[in-house]
Amino acid sequence: MKKNTIEEWDWSVLTFPSRYGNHYFAMAYSVPHELLKLYDILTGSDQEALDFECYLENSGNWLPITSGEDIGDATTKLLNRIEKYKYDDKWRNYVFEAFQYIKDNIMNLEQISEEKYSNSLKYRGGNVK
Repeated sequence: MKKNTIEEWDWSVLTFPSRYGNHYFAMAYSVPHELLKLYDILTGSDQEALDFECYLENSGNWLPITSGEDIGDATTKLLNRIEKYKYDDKWRNYVFEAFQYIKDNIMNLEQISEEKYSNSLKYRGGNVK
């Protein structure tokens, strides 16, 4: 049986219901405990969770974190997103940078799209803007 990109990269996947119960999240990354830190943000305080969800739906829609109507939908979207970047090593590096930045700057997510800290925050399909 052919492996998908997540299996080939030996990444971990975490799925869970959104804090408000109307959709599910799926996320993948090479370091499982880092996924748990992002999970804590999405299930933590109201403001942090809402800011992070808003970021993910807009500027952060290139990250390996997706949402869907159910676990299957969220996971399918995650697999499709990751397949798009399968041969893009820069993307994996930018994911690492962005996850580090998000964890360290969670209180400033509303400003993340204007932030000059890292190219990873503006990554778009092979191009850094």
